[in-house]
Amino acid sequence: MIADKNLTEWKLEEKMRFQLDKLISDIVFWARSYYSGHPVVSDQYYDSRLALVRELAMEFSSLRDRVPADMLQIIFSKRWDSKSKGKHLLRVQSLSSFASVLEALNFLKSKLRLFSNCLFGIVVQPKIDGLTLVARFRYGKLVRLTTRGDGWKGEIIPLKRRDRINGIPSFVKTFKKYFMSEVRGEVYVSFEDFERVKKFFKKNVSLRNSAAGLLRREETRYPQELKNILSFIAYDVVILYSSKALPLLISQTALAEILKKSLFEFPVQNFFVLDLFKLYLAEKFILDLYSNLLNEVDFQMDGVVIKLNSSFLRARLNDLDSEKPKWATAFKKESDSAISRLLSIEQTVGRTGKISYLAKIVPIFILGSRIKSVSISSYSRLIQLSLLVGDKLKIVKSGGVIPFISQVFREREEGRYKKLVAQHNFFSTCLFCGWRLQVKMREQYCVNRNCKERVISEISHFLSSLKIRYFRKRTVRTLFDLGIIGNRFDIFGLEDQKERILNIPGMGKKKFDILFSEVERSKSKSLSYWLKSFSIPGLGEKKINELIKWSSKLQKKPLRFLDQLKKIIDHSGSRDIENIPLSLSKSLIVLKHFFNSQEGQLLISSLKKQGINALN
Repeated sequence: MIADKNLTEWKLEEKMRFQLDKLISDIVFWARSYYSGHPVVSDQYYDSRLALVRELAMEFSSLRDRVPADMLQIIFSKRWDSKSKGKHLLRVQSLSSFASVLEALNFLKSKLRLFSNCLFGIVVQPKIDGLTLVARFRYGKLVRLTTRGDGWKGEIIPLKRRDRINGIPSFVKTFKKYFMSEVRGEVYVSFEDFERVKKFFKKNVSLRNSAAGLLRREETRYPQELKNILSFIAYDVVILYSSKALPLLISQTALAEILKKSLFEFPVQNFFVLDLFKLYLAEKFILDLYSNLLNEVDFQMDGVVIKLNSSFLRARLNDLDSEKPKWATAFKKESDSAISRLLSIEQTVGRTGKISYLAKIVPIFILGSRIKSVSISSYSRLIQLSLLVGDKLKIVKSGGVIPFISQVFREREEGRYKKLVAQHNFFSTCLFCGWRLQVKMREQYCVNRNCKERVISEISHFLSSLKIRYFRKRTVRTLFDLGIIGNRFDIFGLEDQKERILNIPGMGKKKFDILFSEVERSKSKSLSYWLKSFSIPGLGEKKINELIKWSSKLQKKPLRFLDQLKKIIDHSGSRDIENIPLSLSKSLIVLKHFFNSQEGQLLISSLKKQGINALN
């Protein structure tokens, strides 16, 4: 009977292996035909076959090695690497947060109405503003560190980075009897250690994001002076019982004792008896406790967590697959904000012609910084806000860094709709060149390649991509207005315009020499910098780096990359394309169209005349 079963499984796997090999060969043929300009099947059918390969590779682990490595990047968005993403034993839930303590208590009250009792024990803990981290143990030995991710899977942190974190032991005797267990908590940087971080990096860094940045920093770029600068506070434990994972169902006070015995730090918690008919008493207690904790703790907290202490109530209320638990909630302090008034709306044009808007407001102060303008990222956002000059705005500083408009207080006035229509018509044209704007994917674009603001943005991006310093956008605008530069190529002819430039107010000989030396230094930049500066649509920084790396493997002279690339893409329909990775085929076709276009040929020939090393 067992032999028959094994034979059946073997036949099924052989059948799947044959089907997978046929699918892979078909997909490779379809992809090469598509990127050669002769598509054979529709996009929908192609995507459905890719999805089938994904399902087969995930269901039958023995078949994964049969999928080519370059195809895995297309199917799974990145190369197949079981260590890149790690699945949690149970979903890492996020708390329901409320802007007031009373709302948070009413949330718990609504869940506890099913029970006859009106008195419940709760614990109040500080809400740490850090990075959620899951430490997995196998028979008590630490085997993996994972971030929260989407709750189901998270990014795996290499174990050798554990020496950056205080509070995660390599072995826990308490968990030795369990095959698999997870300890969940928050990684943070204390106020005292944050001063060390600022002194070392010597630039503006955010306390809120410093923990994630330090933990993800590569070993070659991580300073040894900041070893053990991160701290870990645990708040929950999950155990794998035989084949089912469950949280450790004990009271919060007992959980604190177990974690402390296991050498984990546990957040300070205060016990309180919650009376459902006297919520105001709990509200006063929590607000007083929150004020005290702000002065006592040595880390950034943005509120408090309120949990039911009883393990019985947690078991009854908790749905392990839900995104948010019912037995716990949080009071989260509202972000720092202020009220201002809209003075005007300005239009800006990016290097690709994309239109964005800037709201000029009455200057306000938030967290010590003066804010006089707020970015409105897109045209769709402008329509959604329905702003008019004179409206009151609530400005919030997201994460203590970026200000944005969170709310508009619209006043009732006659003719508001007509004013909005007139404003819409006004912003339907480019304010710099007068051309009619085109709307693509709910975004506005100026298609005039000679638009003054667009050309200035292109030149500024060109300079920043080549890391040419001291050329601010204001300097570019001044040189453009005076007719000294009209495009990207004119930057390399500054010496011919030296007399005119020296006559500009504030532009002395010393400053000119610095600008000129920066431009000359850029001529020796590697090819990757130049390809990024071309602003080729559909070819980002990541694909350019992959192309350069692939080309370096084919030849030992990366400076001759353009000639090699032209030779390959000119014969993209022949067998030369067999050597091209499937994931780079589309990028090569994009480059081919760029080289064959009038703009691309003019750009490369003009730069070669300037003596660019990477292009000669």
